[in-house]
Amino acid sequence: MDFNVELNLEPETSMDYALYDCLPPELVVRIDSYLSFEDSLQFQECSNYIKSVLCSNWYQYDKVQISDDPLDCYIISTKGRAPKRSFLEDNLHTVFIICNKIVEVMMIMKDIGSLQRCNPDVPPQSLKDTSLYQANGYLGYLFSKTPQQMITQLKTVSLHVDIMRESLRQLCFPCPTQDLFYSIHHLADSHFETFTQISFCSATIQPEDYHLRIMLLNGMEMTLKNIAKYCAKTDFTVDAAEGYADMTVEKGKMEYSFAFFYFNPHICGTESQSVVERMDQTDEQLLKSPFVGGKLISSNDRNDSGDNDRNNSNGGSIIHSSSALTCMSTQNQIHCQSDLQTSEGMYTSFWRNLMKTH
Repeated sequence: MDFNVELNLEPETSMDYALYDCLPPELVVRIDSYLSFEDSLQFQECSNYIKSVLCSNWYQYDKVQISDDPLDCYIISTKGRAPKRSFLEDNLHTVFIICNKIVEVMMIMKDIGSLQRCNPDVPPQSLKDTSLYQANGYLGYLFSKTPQQMITQLKTVSLHVDIMRESLRQLCFPCPTQDLFYSIHHLADSHFETFTQISFCSATIQPEDYHLRIMLLNGMEMTLKNIAKYCAKTDFTVDAAEGYADMTVEKGKMEYSFAFFYFNPHICGTESQSVVERMDQTDEQLLKSPFVGGKLISSNDRNDSGDNDRNNSNGGSIIHSSSALTCMSTQNQIHCQSDLQTSEGMYTSFWRNLMKTH
C-alpha cells in the first residue's frame, strides 16, 4: 500500500512542475509582485523555470527599511524597478546576502524598548530585545547583522526613533547616548553618511513636568559637555514658543539629533478634537495651579532666575560668552553652541515662558 501511494504522488508532483512551467513570464512576475520576501524565495523553488524568470529581481533592490513593527519591514527599489516587498526582521541577514545591491538602510523605531532588557553580557537577537539604552544602541545591533561586504557599499544609514506618550512622566528616561557614542567611535570616519534622529513627544503639559524636564535638559547638557572632547560640533536649543528642546552633534560623516517637545495639534495639523480638549483641560489645571501665578517654579527657582527675567523683560537678547561658549537667550528661546554652560535659572525662565505660550 505504501509503495502504491508513493507511485501515485510522483505524477502529481511532476504535473505541478509542468503547470508552473506553462505560466507565461508576465504572469509569473505579476504573481510574485504580491509576495513577501520569504514567500518569493519559496515561489522560486517551485521550478527552475520560475527561478530563471525571477532570478534578477533581487538586484533591483537598493534600500532596506527595518522596524520594531513587524508590518513595517521592507526592501525597496528606489527607482521603482521592483515592487516594495515585506520581510521578517529575523531574516535581515539573509536579506543582505540575497539583495546584495543595497546601499541605503533605514531604521524606524516606534517603541523606546525596556530598560530591564538592557544586559550588556547578552547580545540582542532581535530589535525587540534591544532599546535606546542597550550597549551600542540600535546602530550597534544593525551593524552586528550586516555582512562586511554590504558595509563596504553602503551610502546612507539612518535611524529614526519617534516616541509619543500621554505625559512627560511616561517619557522620563535618561538622555539616550548609546547610538551617539557608537556613531562617534565607529561611524564618524566611515565612507557612508549616518543620520540619527530621536524624539520624545508628550501629548500634554502637566504641573509635575517641571522637575522631570529639568532632569532631561540637564542630561542633554551634560551629554554635550562629554561629547566636546571628541572635537564634534554641537548645538543646543530650547524654545518655549514651540515647547521643545533639541540637541545636535555633527562629526565627520555622522549627524545625531535628540529632541523633546510637547504635541501641538494646531502645528501638526491632525485636527484631533480629543487631543485639543485634553490640552484645554491642561490649561485649566495650570490656571488653578498651587504655584504662584500659575507658574511651575519653586521659591528657590524664583530667586535664582530673577535676573534673567528682568533682563529678558528689557527686550533684545543676552549673549553670554566664555572661552568656548556662545549662548543666546531671548524671551522664548535659549540657544547654545559648543561647550555649554547654561544655568538652571535660564531653564526656569524658559519654563515660565512656556507656560505663558501654552
